Amino acid sequence: ESSSSSSSSTTTTSSSSSNTPTTTSSVKTSPLQELKGFKDYPFLGIDVMQYVVKSQRDEFETGNSNQQYLIFKHVSPDDLVKIDGARKSMGKIRITYYPDMYLLIVKIPTAEREAAASNIGCKMVSAFTLMGIPDYEFWAVNSQTYRAPTSSKEADIAYKPSSFRNSKDAWPTIVF
Repeated sequence: ESSSSSSSSTTTTSSSSSNTPTTTSSVKTSPLQELKGFKDYPFLGIDVMQYVVKSQRDEFETGNSNQQYLIFKHVSPDDLVKIDGARKSMGKIRITYYPDMYLLIVKIPTAEREAAASNIGCKMVSAFTLMGIPDYEFWAVNSQTYRAPTSSKEADIAYKPSSFRNSKDAWPTIVF
């Protein structure tokens, strides 16, 4: 069982123009705290995961559930490789993985959410064009997987500027 922890810190600084103290707060919470109330499942293999995802997708799409997220515990990095190999059989899903917690969060995207993100992306590109930013400057990277030391994540739609984020692994700067 993974344990969750949180920490917080507060910093007070003075604004140089007004000498007015400014307080900022940084609060860290674990993914489990943020997903409190969502049912979690032990990872028992690809077949069981496929069944759980399909069942939840059916419930969600027919309106019998508002549960868009599934949490799988005890997912090793080796399990994640197997899951990636079997993703097509689970339909369209987004995943976030926390290797230090052996925690996998599966999101079942809705058609409405996908359309909204796409439409916002189109409006954003149009606005960039009106600002004189060349269309080749922002690359749509959509739902690629990005890895950090403590997690990996997929966006619904994402963009990154080509001139200073040209590495394939560079995280996007605009994410929906």
